[in-house]
Amino acid sequence: MLNRVTTICIVILAGILISGCLMQLAYNNSDRLIAWKVDDYFDLHRTQKQFIRESIRNHLNWHRREQLHQYVVFLDDVQKRVERGLVLADVDWFFDTLYRFRTHLVDALLEDTTAFLVSIDDAQMQYLYAELEGSNRELAKDLTLSAKERLEHRVKTMRKIVERWTGRLAREQRRDLEVLADEFPDTIDRWYTYQRGREATFEQLVLRARQQEDIAQPLRDWLLARSSEAFPDFHNVLRETIISVDRMLTPIQRKRVSNELSELREDLIDLVTVETPHP
Repeated sequence: MLNRVTTICIVILAGILISGCLMQLAYNNSDRLIAWKVDDYFDLHRTQKQFIRESIRNHLNWHRREQLHQYVVFLDDVQKRVERGLVLADVDWFFDTLYRFRTHLVDALLEDTTAFLVSIDDAQMQYLYAELEGSNRELAKDLTLSAKERLEHRVKTMRKIVERWTGRLAREQRRDLEVLADEFPDTIDRWYTYQRGREATFEQLVLRARQQEDIAQPLRDWLLARSSEAFPDFHNVLRETIISVDRMLTPIQRKRVSNELSELREDLIDLVTVETPHP
């Protein structure tokens, strides 16, 4: 989907920081990873690839100096809240803080992102349209799923996310998770329409950029749109579900979550103390 590409650094950096998997290697090579991802959708010229890589390297230095330590403080706070048990205010704080970090990244990258979009030519626009259609065909496959299949997918996804942090759930916990999954509204159809609308908006922004119009503010608004506002029913159930999952944790599972957060924090500290390599 287009949203994974046009946020450029945001998605890849967030994915690296959340996953904790090969973090230092991926973070230090973000310029290459991001250029490859953008190339998937725009078939970049060599000068465009170089522009993106130089931009990301410059912003990575800023991000390491000014942002990573904030993530460390954030994880410290998350760990303390998890250890004492979560309340809804913690969940809201968590999402609001992530949105603040996202805003910092968007504002830092906005000027260079706009400059890149100005450079898009006609052939690349056609390439983009074709790639989006391919992505949409994949997304549209979910529309054909039955209600039972959609529920099974939600259960599988939720279990994978929870067990990433807690380890294997007990049989009774897995049953409780199935009940929680069934309480989520089915948003697949609305999500498909939402994504198509965002893609159409982005295509218009690119066309306006190529005509030398100032798109900085509408592009920023597009990048910072909150899906929680488009799907408040889903977001509200998600908030309650996080609390329900927290309450089902055993002391051993809670300790494991805390340890996972501690390891992620240490990985971030390592990133803060290592200079960004240059090619």
